[in-house]
Amino acid sequence: MPKAKYIEAVYAKEEGYIENLDAEICGKVSLALGAGRLKKEDEIDHLTGLVLEKKIGDKIDKGEILAYIHANVAEKIEEAKEKIQEAYKISKQKPTEYKHILNII
Repeated sequence: MPKAKYIEAVYAKEEGYIENLDAEICGKVSLALGAGRLKKEDEIDHLTGLVLEKKIGDKIDKGEILAYIHANVAEKIEEAKEKIQEAYKISKQKPTEYKHILNII
């Protein structure tokens, strides 16, 4: 199976718990890498995008992998790494867990 030219890991800068993950930032990063399009005429690069390794509530150690960036343009990687760091909010305290299904009717 074909893969992106560059696959780079994004590492946690601190330890704690994943308190929040900004989906909008992740979407914009994917778009910038070529995994989406702004106009229907834009090409989609199916080899690019993100693999998010950690979700809300996960315990994380400093240096642990948060995500992988799949890119075909090397110049886009560093900015993507910075944005993914911004997308993950890490807290010292474990966040409150919420039920995904509130009620069955």
